[in-house]
Amino acid sequence: MTWSARYLTPAERVVAITRRHVFLIIKPCVFILLGLLLVAFLPSRLTAVVALATWCYGGWLVLSWYHDRLVVTTHRIFAVTGILNRKVATMPIARVTDMTYFRSFIGRVFGYGTISVESAGQDQALTRIDFLPHPDSLYRTLTILVNGGDGADLPSALEVDDDSVSQPAPVADEPALADNDDTDPFLGLPF
Repeated sequence: MTWSARYLTPAERVVAITRRHVFLIIKPCVFILLGLLLVAFLPSRLTAVVALATWCYGGWLVLSWYHDRLVVTTHRIFAVTGILNRKVATMPIARVTDMTYFRSFIGRVFGYGTISVESAGQDQALTRIDFLPHPDSLYRTLTILVNGGDGADLPSALEVDDDSVSQPAPVADEPALADNDDTDPFLGLPF
């Protein structure tokens, strides 16, 4: 069974699979660096314990970032999170009534953004998605799906320039992701 097939219905087709932007792991890297600096400049048993704790915390955050995914299908958006316990938060495309797209100055510089999706009168499990890579392409893809696109006219994030308003390129069928496949089909980058 492929990674994405665990959470899909037979009628769904995957449009995009991505993890959150690499900018998100700056905080864990700071914790790991802080632990190294503690050991280097204040060598003692206490600092070794504090350093070990910061390394474990930073490593856990990086591992969590590595395993978490955002998946957009022709029928829904869902986020799979967690390492030991898995959580799948879902928002059906048909229930999306409003979308907000935001890119801060730092987000524009580093290439990430935030998309908020809302549904009428309901509190959904998936409402705000922060640190999205290629946010312009994801926003266009979600806009096409929310406005009734059938999935045949969806852009590919690798073929659409984020700064242009070009004609969307068709997306190929869902790539088969084996459990040991180490490439991100949305970004085309190794994990």
